[in-house]
Amino acid sequence: MKKKNEKTGSLPAAELDLMRALWELGGPSSATQIHRVLNRMRPCTKPMVYILADRLAAKGFVSIEQVEEPVSYKRITPLVAEEDYAFSETSSLVDKLFHGSWKSLVANIAGSDELTEEDVAEINSILKARKDGQK
Repeated sequence: MKKKNEKTGSLPAAELDLMRALWELGGPSSATQIHRVLNRMRPCTKPMVYILADRLAAKGFVSIEQVEEPVSYKRITPLVAEEDYAFSETSSLVDKLFHGSWKSLVANIAGSDELTEEDVAEINSILKARKDGQK
């Protein structure tokens, strides 16, 4: 698996949905399994699953292995964890919009009317736990 601080590159929506399906399935999966989950997110054909998987394999996000027993199928395995992809995308966002300043990102979020009091309490709890863990 790629490391958290390793840039992965952004994915188009359809490819990201396939990755989300794989992450939901929890590991190596067949195209049929992926198709079932992916169809809940967006209309998709089984051949499209193979096309998207091939694109993701070329980008290093998945591996594809031909399995012959008990029946022949392709096993698609995620090579990038969901948390690592999210961190890479967030880092890119911070670089692009906030000139690399995580503090500016947090300040922007804190000034948002979208945050509830519960959100603020949970964020404070997360930051306190991080601070306590660094001591």
